[in-house]
Amino acid sequence: MTFSYPKPELKLHRSITEKLLDGVFVSTGTHEYDILSEYQTWYKAFFKESFNIDLINKHEVFYCESLTKKTDKTKNIMVFIAILMYEISNRGQEPVSTIETTEFTYDQVRTIISESVQFSAYVDIEKYGTRFFNELYNFGLIHKMSGERFVFTKAIDVFLDEYQYLIEQLDLDEGVQGMG
Repeated sequence: MTFSYPKPELKLHRSITEKLLDGVFVSTGTHEYDILSEYQTWYKAFFKESFNIDLINKHEVFYCESLTKKTDKTKNIMVFIAILMYEISNRGQEPVSTIETTEFTYDQVRTIISESVQFSAYVDIEKYGTRFFNELYNFGLIHKMSGERFVFTKAIDVFLDEYQYLIEQLDLDEGVQGMG
C-alpha cells in the first residue's frame, strides 16, 4: 500500500509515529491527538500496514496496543497502579474515581505503596523514585503540576480497564472456588 501523508500535518507525522512506537499514550488536549483524531482512518491503516500494529483510540487516548502488552515498563506500571488502587480502596476511598480526580505528590504515592501491608515485602520502594514518575510523564500517563505534584491523564483509563478486568477475574475465581 502506498501512503501519501496528510499534507498540512506532515511536519508532525514523524513525532506522532515515534511517540506511538515508543509506547507513549497520546491524550486529548494535545496537537498530536487532534491530528490523530482528524486522520484516524489514515493513521490506523498506516500503523497496520507499516508495522503490523493496531492503533487504538479509547478513553480519549491513542496508543499502539501490541506495544503496551510487551514491555517490562508496562508491567511495572500495571503493578504500580494495581497496588496504588488496592491501597486506596483499603483506605475506604473509591479507587477509580480517586485516581481519575486526585492531585498526588510523588512522596504521597511512595508512602501509600511503602505502607502496603499486602505488598511491602514484594515491592522495592526505591523503584518508585523521580525517574519512575518521569517515565510515567514520558509515557503520557501523568501531567506534572508544580513541584512533585501530578495528576493522572486520561491515558490511565487504559490501565484502569485492565485493573477492572483483573478484579472481575478474581471475583469469578473466588465464585468458582466457593462452589467446590
